[in-house]
Amino acid sequence: MKLRKILNSRFLYLPLLLLSLVWGYSHYINKASDTFKGAFLGFLVGLFTFIFSKYFEAQARRYTSLVYLEHELNACSNDLGDNAYQIDLALKADALTLIRPIEIKITEEYIKDLGRIELKNAIFPLFIDIRKFNSSLKHAIDVFDRNVLTVKQLESVKQEEIVKALITQFHQDLRGITEFGQKINEDIIGCLVKVRFFLRNDQTLLSKDWLLPYYDKKEFQKWLIDDRKKVEAEMANSTKQDEEKRMRVKEKLNLKHPTQ
Repeated sequence: MKLRKILNSRFLYLPLLLLSLVWGYSHYINKASDTFKGAFLGFLVGLFTFIFSKYFEAQARRYTSLVYLEHELNACSNDLGDNAYQIDLALKADALTLIRPIEIKITEEYIKDLGRIELKNAIFPLFIDIRKFNSSLKHAIDVFDRNVLTVKQLESVKQEEIVKALITQFHQDLRGITEFGQKINEDIIGCLVKVRFFLRNDQTLLSKDWLLPYYDKKEFQKWLIDDRKKVEAEMANSTKQDEEKRMRVKEKLNLKHPTQ
């Protein structure tokens, strides 16, 4: 494993490349005319500038995508919590309750720019599930609002019973969506742990999988277990802080508008 780390290090190949160039120059190019040597040197400088600029560009794009994905995954988990809070309030209420869902999203371009194929394969299904969650929640709310509006426009003695039936069906849909959201949050935590590992591990100029630095599989598995606990604790603390903020706002509103 240590040998593979050494073979995967740019600090091994750069000196070898430079030595090869010096040897080739001294044995072949140095014997040519000055004009040819100048042109060849200019060609090498341009070639290496182009290659290294592409390497730096790929590395910067790949690493930046990891950073942005970490931010977006944290935001997705937080927004899922806000949606779950609104849904919970709606489920506890017998009357009509307004829900303003927050759209959760992951930028697809960041997934495409990742260097690790296993990380792409882990995050892309999550990207699809998040789109399904947004669509399902929006569809359930739109259908419910449209049905309630239609019923209220009808002159029927059973209008109240129909609305209650619609609320019951709406609550059933929301429970299913909530369960789906919980599954998505678990997947978010799993992807976030992997992203954080590769943020720490992938410090390289190269972007292809087979040229990336070697990482220990056992260390990776240990990281998934240990860092998951940290991620869950951080999210639980964030949820607790959000709940405390809501309670403070609720207390202020009660002070301004005390119940009679």
